[in-house]
Amino acid sequence: MKYNVSYLLFGLIIVTVVFMSGCVQQKNVESEGADESTNKSIVEVQEPLPSTANKGLGNLCSNEEECISFCSNNRGQCEDYCSGNENELCQIIFPRGSGVDTSSPSEPEPSVTNESSNFEENEQVVVSNEVKFTHSIFDTSLVSHITPLGELNGGYEEVQTIAGAMINLKPEAFANGKEIEVRAPTNMALESYAYFRSPNDGQLNWALIFRISPELLIKFDHITRTTQKIIDGTTTTPKDNSREEYPRNRVFLTAGEVFAYTSGTPMAHNWNIYLTDTRHKNNFINSQRFTVDDAGRRMLNAVCPFDFYSDEMKAGFLDLMGYSKAGQSATCGDVSRDVAGTLSGMWHFSSSYSSGTSGQLDGMYASPLSVIKNSAGEITIDQVNNMRLDISSSNPTNKDPAEITGEHCYQLTNGYAYFKVVSSQEMQFAYSSSGSCPSSFPTTGAKRYYR
Repeated sequence: MKYNVSYLLFGLIIVTVVFMSGCVQQKNVESEGADESTNKSIVEVQEPLPSTANKGLGNLCSNEEECISFCSNNRGQCEDYCSGNENELCQIIFPRGSGVDTSSPSEPEPSVTNESSNFEENEQVVVSNEVKFTHSIFDTSLVSHITPLGELNGGYEEVQTIAGAMINLKPEAFANGKEIEVRAPTNMALESYAYFRSPNDGQLNWALIFRISPELLIKFDHITRTTQKIIDGTTTTPKDNSREEYPRNRVFLTAGEVFAYTSGTPMAHNWNIYLTDTRHKNNFINSQRFTVDDAGRRMLNAVCPFDFYSDEMKAGFLDLMGYSKAGQSATCGDVSRDVAGTLSGMWHFSSSYSSGTSGQLDGMYASPLSVIKNSAGEITIDQVNNMRLDISSSNPTNKDPAEITGEHCYQLTNGYAYFKVVSSQEMQFAYSSSGSCPSSFPTTGAKRYYR
């Protein structure tokens, strides 16, 4: 009888186990047989809440709005942080095609669909080191001359102008509201842009920056109008500042494609092209200063926008080179005009390189300050008292800054500009809007400048 009870208990245990197993199997079957929407709901419930850890970029910034603003002015620091970083905000600020890889090294490349059927071809160009310009950016017959690199400083607020070529239009190119076409010299992808209303003249202005390769960026400034393709990837609303923004959609251009139109600035009718190559370093006396901000890096890495054309095509652009008219310069110029131990080159208020090239004013004095001899044989001082001073080749006080190692005074039509070179890293500048050059350097009112 004891054995029968034991058998009975053993049988009950087996039945219980089988029953429980069947319930589990039934539950799994029901889950597998659920419709897609049910499963989706389950997944959504099970997913963790979005992490706040990726809302900032480490110690650089703490939220999306702050980071977008910070990275607009400190792109190098943000690129360093985001390279190989899966941070969600990095992927927003540097979308695919921006030249910054924000994916994990082991992460497979996601499939991409794009409005352009030439995406694969464009992408190959963007990652290629072998770049050739095949199409003219503009119609050279509509251009009076091209101001070479290093010959113009746009003033303390536009120091980067010295790092590019200035395209000066003929009257027939902008008469009666006309504009010239601006074309892509090669395949390229929109990296960033600025669309704003100029505070000086109210003119709507575009600045467009494109990635050509990992090393090459090209910028077009003082663009009057863009194509719908550019607008679709950017905005229709101008800002009240010229801060660069990132496109909301990828925009790829093929070589020869018209992407913009311009009549240049309202008064001078010129516009600018900047090309930077991170493989190239211009020879500044204090190169560290030019690694701090975007304007400085643009000057440090600036190259001639026409160097990537064939010799035949490049020759057509070089024929137009000159400070005030075509033919004054046989070259595309040089961004750095620094000559050690002399007055020639660029100067700044602060002796610390960490101040970078940011524009500053101190009364009538401005930083950066450029003192050079241009291709027209003039001495250019840019800027002081809110203007550029040009000392003609016929002026008796005209002297190449590269030959000034001590003191020299330039007599102006109104006033004078007196310089004193202290060392290869320091000089003093005394300016007066009236009077003649004094017999010695003024003891008061002078401003100290540094490389």
